Amino acid sequence: MATVAVFIALFVLIAGLMIAIYFVRRSYEKRLRPPAPRHVLVPANEQLFMQQLGDHFNDRCWLFWNVTLHDLLRIGTGTSWHEYEKHNMLLERRFSCVICRRDDFSIQGIIDFVPDNRSAFDAPDHIVPGLLLNVITVTEKEVDDRALESLLLAGFPHLEALFSEPIPSLANCRISHGPTAK
Repeated sequence: MATVAVFIALFVLIAGLMIAIYFVRRSYEKRLRPPAPRHVLVPANEQLFMQQLGDHFNDRCWLFWNVTLHDLLRIGTGTSWHEYEKHNMLLERRFSCVICRRDDFSIQGIIDFVPDNRSAFDAPDHIVPGLLLNVITVTEKEVDDRALESLLLAGFPHLEALFSEPIPSLANCRISHGPTAK
């Protein structure tokens, strides 16, 4: 009789444990659902830039839009970044597009799109002293003039292998280098 009571107690305990696990998993499932995409209004000039840039590259690269400097550098909460102002600067400074290789996610180019009604953004080394990132600044007029390909090649010649079509001759462009680069 005692063994039957032990088996019944074990059965009730296992059944209770399985029910508890079921409810815990259901509650996590509700919290861990993938986020629904947000509808974002993108100005027409930025849409044109994104479309032109996307049309130029083949399927061997990824284009990431609106990337913060914080995300780009993957800076955690190190001791020098506990300063509220610097941390905010890392989150506020955004690059229009970061071009990465699809196979290893290595950064191939960083682009800032500057509409005509806005001034140029701060250079990355202004926020993180000593940081050397080549960033090409593309204006709205240059996108309208279809000079994007030549600007990209002037700043990042290695990108030609990732282009889906031949490139016209190079044009002048502004490339911001770190303080020691000439």
